Amino acid sequence: MTPDEIDRWLNAYTSALAFDIPCFAGESACINVRLLQCASVTNDVELAAYVREQGSLLLLTDNIYVDDRAFPVFSLPSSLYPAVQTALNRRHPLTGVRHALEELSSRGEAPTAVVPPVQPARLHISHSWGGGLGRWVEDFVSADTDHRNFVLRPIGDLTAFGQTLALYGSASSTLPLRTWTLAVPILSTAIAHHEYRQLLNSILTDFGIESIIVSSLIGHALDVLFADLPLIVVCHDYYPFCPPILATWGSPCWQCDAHRLTDCLQNNPGHRFFRYEPASHWLALRTHFGRALCESNIPLVAPSASVAERMRSLMPVLDTRTLHEIAHGLPQAVLDGLTDSGSGVGSDGRLRIVVLGSLETHKGADLLKAVLEPLANIASFVLVGSGSNGDAFASSPHVEVRAHYEREDLGALLTEARPDIGLLLSIVPETFSYTLSELHAAGIPVAATALGAFADRIQEGENGWLYSPDPESLLALLHRLA
Repeated sequence: MTPDEIDRWLNAYTSALAFDIPCFAGESACINVRLLQCASVTNDVELAAYVREQGSLLLLTDNIYVDDRAFPVFSLPSSLYPAVQTALNRRHPLTGVRHALEELSSRGEAPTAVVPPVQPARLHISHSWGGGLGRWVEDFVSADTDHRNFVLRPIGDLTAFGQTLALYGSASSTLPLRTWTLAVPILSTAIAHHEYRQLLNSILTDFGIESIIVSSLIGHALDVLFADLPLIVVCHDYYPFCPPILATWGSPCWQCDAHRLTDCLQNNPGHRFFRYEPASHWLALRTHFGRALCESNIPLVAPSASVAERMRSLMPVLDTRTLHEIAHGLPQAVLDGLTDSGSGVGSDGRLRIVVLGSLETHKGADLLKAVLEPLANIASFVLVGSGSNGDAFASSPHVEVRAHYEREDLGALLTEARPDIGLLLSIVPETFSYTLSELHAAGIPVAATALGAFADRIQEGENGWLYSPDPESLLALLHRLA
């Protein structure tokens, strides 16, 4: 193989391994010059012994490859202890890499065309639910060309969300680099967890992690907040302060003491996931979470102003902390595909309305059901990305359903739908809303509930309209717009 081929294969099969060696390994080395200035030795064997006696290290790494074919084959010094010689001959740490390259070379396989550059590594702490948070991590990793990004996600179910932890080499990968199954699973978020701490330290060391971004603590332990590395927490939602995640019980929550939390866990229909741990766990978790944020002086980032405002209201411990507001972005490829769809007024004169995104209950499914019949004479609807929840509307007259779509196809679907307006129906406050960004990028004005990020981002009459999350308010607005 050529040096270039070897270089590309090594980028695929090595992992920044470093290990102790008893002697200099061949014809090249990097040596601390201060050791040489004081050494009175006559050969490499004596120099190696001198280095060890000074308490310094002799290391071999797979981070760099030296083509030394022009030199004689290296042999281990005969003065090495038998156990050391046996270990190197039978259990050499590079055996796996050597075997891989031997097989690849013998089969004449070509390496990948692009060599990933040597870059600082970053770790993302995420959940495995997908959604807007998963999309943000994927977009961030795709846009961050200055780092190698790893993603740590929990694998579990409704009884325990962190039963296994999986480390991925990218946000879109489905094949983990490593997995760890916990002896004691993490039901929601652990205040402290020894196994989690061990596996985290292993990741940080083995993969050379230099910074961490925490997007979700679901299935993780608070131990990650005490990692001695630059760390940022992105407030995609209100968890772990709020077990129902959205900090909504009938209306948006601004305060939540022990009494209200206890009632919420028992009676809030929005509390769907974490059903096994008592209020005492969540109260303790809140305390330790707030303490970790303040003691470690962790920067917080919120995607919209309302998130920062409510976080401070819910967690008074954050009153003196700066919450940086940074809106989410859209990838250039998505922007390029979202061309202006133009007016959709057809020959029947109906107002054409596109409803983009999921239609679960908290996303406004009941609100849509309530207005369909009263609007039958003036409006047509296209439901895009409604998922299986769109089936309930498929038989309604003047309703088209496109249950699923690929991101790259969204622009074409919106152009085909010819909408006059986009309708967003969430009855809980959104923390940002990618669907709003996509509709705006497509040049489609939006009518949205006057909650959360919708109220932050929509200027009434300029780039959309706001309405109260009830059928009467929505009907009044749509009749006026029609």
